Amino acid sequence: MTIRRFKPGERVRRRGSNQVMIVQKYCLKRSFLQGSYVSDHEVECVWYDRGVRKTGIFDQRTLTRAERFDHTYLPLTNVAHYR
Repeated sequence: MTIRRFKPGERVRRRGSNQVMIVQKYCLKRSFLQGSYVSDHEVECVWYDRGVRKTGIFDQRTLTRAERFDHTYLPLTNVAHYR
């Protein structure tokens, strides 16, 4: 059994990407050749791209927690305005 690194509701991002996503649940990955479950470390995530809700399933080893003080984690109201 694989150790689950994230809980539902946590904010994560893929390595090398700036898109912040929210963990929905863990999914079982099934082998079509063997007919059995081979891993339980696939994570279903949701994010919004230009107002459109998108979902995807990712390996938990490719995800990291989003930093709390990251510019994409905070709402845009905290961004300084320049003239």
